[in-house]
Amino acid sequence: MKRFSSLREYIEALREIGELVEVEREIDWNLEMGAISRRIYETGAPAALLNSIKDTEPGFRALTGVVGTSRIPGQHLSRLALTLGLDPHASARDIIDTLVAAREREPIPPVLVDTAPCKQNIKLGDDADLNALPSPFMHDGDGGRYLNTLGIIIVRSPDGRWTNWAIARVQMLDARRATGTVMPFQHIGQIFAQWRELGQDMPFAIALGVEPMAMFAGSSPLPRDLDEVAYVGGYFGEPVEVIKCETNDLEVPATAEIVIEGRISITELALEGPYGDFGGYFFPDTPAPEPVYLVDAITYRDDPIFPYSSSGEPADETHTVVGPGMTAEMVVTLRAAGLPVATAWCPFESACGWLVVTVADDWRDIEPDARALSRRIGETVLGTRGHGTPLNAIIVLEDDVDPSNLGEVIWALQGRYDTRPANQILIEGVLNWPIMPYMFPAIGDFPQGWMNPRVVYNCLPPAGMELPARTGFEHNVPEEIRERVLANWATDGFPDLRP
Repeated sequence: MKRFSSLREYIEALREIGELVEVEREIDWNLEMGAISRRIYETGAPAALLNSIKDTEPGFRALTGVVGTSRIPGQHLSRLALTLGLDPHASARDIIDTLVAAREREPIPPVLVDTAPCKQNIKLGDDADLNALPSPFMHDGDGGRYLNTLGIIIVRSPDGRWTNWAIARVQMLDARRATGTVMPFQHIGQIFAQWRELGQDMPFAIALGVEPMAMFAGSSPLPRDLDEVAYVGGYFGEPVEVIKCETNDLEVPATAEIVIEGRISITELALEGPYGDFGGYFFPDTPAPEPVYLVDAITYRDDPIFPYSSSGEPADETHTVVGPGMTAEMVVTLRAAGLPVATAWCPFESACGWLVVTVADDWRDIEPDARALSRRIGETVLGTRGHGTPLNAIIVLEDDVDPSNLGEVIWALQGRYDTRPANQILIEGVLNWPIMPYMFPAIGDFPQGWMNPRVVYNCLPPAGMELPARTGFEHNVPEEIRERVLANWATDGFPDLRP
């Protein structure tokens, strides 16, 4: 696997495969940055490096669409694949297989270095001014400019045993303060609770513009006892280089573009939001009190690059990064439970709300009852999600269906889902994320109002039934004829329009 140890190495790789454009004209941080981001996601356009941002300190640049999907034939998942060190033409199954296999590797702790590019410029105290950064006002109606949408928030438990890297949104308040979501069921919220119990503000660092795999790890629901930085080291078989912060004892990736240091207050709150969230909806009356980030220092590289994502309707980084990481953890969990899972995928189009699971051909040897197997899959997946999940539906199919091909999934759901009630399996009492309109009235009632059933669609054939043969190009056309058609496709005048 190819590791990109910095965001800049990754950007050059995107450029080489046609997945990057550079914009030289001045871009307005007020809505225009967010609009460019949304247009990239919704058209499959290349990532964009914006080299001039209005009202921003000279030299600061911005990057968006960094893990968007692509319309270039054969490169639909190229940016995600490169993030994981894979060939840009890797398939969804390649991606999940790689992530599942990586969980078997021994974590490798980071190595501390004395000098790093992120220390080329150091601003302390009043000189650490958040106004210098190109933080965008993203969606029409947002509560403010958003300092962090793709950076890694780094915190550590008071006993020093648990370091957590996570991505969560952070809204700028003024030159030295910000606020962001610290949800109690997420790891950052659990560590924050430990600091609050001690009566001390929690030290934090936000590393913006990290190596791509670090960004992916920060979005993945890894187990509590696995530090993300050690996971990245184990994934590539070499440690991540980190350097100590200027004002606290945390360590940050040495190749980060921008680092913000400070403390998260245990007493001071400020309204965060509203914000256009990854479910694709904007709830205008949802500002909520969240802890305040008190900024003590900002360090950065020369000509730093500020990464950002404008979340909304799929697919942006909140889907392309969160979905595969969540899926891989589900596959690990299901296989550990002895269930015959071939692969799985969260279709981006569902905003990570669907999990499509395919089972191996010999599934009946393990559980001959199709409905019982589907229930076990649902209970195993959802029973491990004590910190909440956006999943609303689990679809269980045989392995002739590609779960990353939404067209195939819809076709299979239509023909293989027996709509009698026994095949719609409800899993009760699951903690939801209130990002969908039907959940919105319960947003203030935690945790009771956040609980609702999930549904598992059993699409496996009942005992004694074999599915009839498929009639698609890959399934019904003899190999010799397929090869002849493909060999002559371009010369016959047909464009290559594969996703």
